[in-house]
Amino acid sequence: MVALMANIQRPKSIFWIALAVIIVGMIFLRVPPVDGFWTLTAAPILLVLGYMVLAPLGLLPRKEPPGSYYNVSPPAVKARYLHYGAASVFIISFVVYAITLWPGPGWWDSADYV
Repeated sequence: MVALMANIQRPKSIFWIALAVIIVGMIFLRVPPVDGFWTLTAAPILLVLGYMVLAPLGLLPRKEPPGSYYNVSPPAVKARYLHYGAASVFIISFVVYAITLWPGPGWWDSADYV
């Protein structure tokens, strides 16, 4: 049981920064007016930065010393490339979303016209 507990690591300090950025982004969502700069521009940027960049960086595992029981095996190294694939799919889909994004809110409920 002690050997299993040895792999638990405390989050890096960047994780706590990410948590603070997310909290500030949530607070900006509540700032009136609803269609103002803080709500529509600053809050989404902070939330994406906190959730998608800083928090994953803060939760990355630290490198183990050579010869450690939890040393990275070759299949786990190959699995790292799956993260690059997932990141590239996210970036491509986000770019397509940003390009096709409607510049402002619609004046009617488009679900009624379907």
